[in-house]
Amino acid sequence: MTLNIKASNKNAREAAFHLSLDSIQLWHADVCQLSASFYQRLLNSLSPDENERAASFKLEEDQSVFVIARGILRHLLAAYLKQSPSDIDFTYNVYGKPHLTQSKQDNPIYFNLSHSNDMIVYAFSLKKFIGIDIEYMKADIVEPGVVQQVLSEKEQKVFYSKPIEKQLLSFFRIWVCKESLIKALGHGFSYSPLKIELDISKDPISLSNKGKDKPFAQKWFLKEFSLTCGYVGAVALKTRQHKNLIHSWITEDLFY
Repeated sequence: MTLNIKASNKNAREAAFHLSLDSIQLWHADVCQLSASFYQRLLNSLSPDENERAASFKLEEDQSVFVIARGILRHLLAAYLKQSPSDIDFTYNVYGKPHLTQSKQDNPIYFNLSHSNDMIVYAFSLKKFIGIDIEYMKADIVEPGVVQQVLSEKEQKVFYSKPIEKQLLSFFRIWVCKESLIKALGHGFSYSPLKIELDISKDPISLSNKGKDKPFAQKWFLKEFSLTCGYVGAVALKTRQHKNLIHSWITEDLFY
């Protein structure tokens, strides 16, 4: 399901920022579509430590992406919680994954985000252990050394049996699935994708029943999604239940 939310439609906006136990809400933003004035508004909403982190990036492009990604995250959470974006407070796990500092809410909100090229995606859920990943497909990345770092030996056999013209898409589909699962655990790059065994022999991609690593021995919800040409994405949630994905595009008027 895809929602197009207009600021003038109050009921639609309230519905968009209402999380339910049976769904995962995904938000998508194109950084090229944002104005300078909106960028300044996002920058002004950051905390002192976030401003320090933004300033630490050597490249201006990386600094801008961080400001946009974190600023939009604050505005989205503020809309869910009916707070000011600058009042949102984060804590971080040992791997640096941000979490919302929870008050005594009946339904705490959990989230994750990912950025690639010009796109930023966000996932929100009422259940813990959620991860999302998006990648812009670049052909020069798919070379034997990288494939060996991402795919297990069994996965490589299936991967190389595919027609060469389908291998680029296949590789990135596997990549985003594994990355979303790793990010759901909150381990980041410290967790090897080789520990995750996927069944890539058929669609949709799923966790293999023969996987040996304990974090993924239990039931997980794993779902791929597409945004626009050249991108692939996946979202993962530790749950035994199917979840509906609700997609919404972020526009500046959403927050005015």
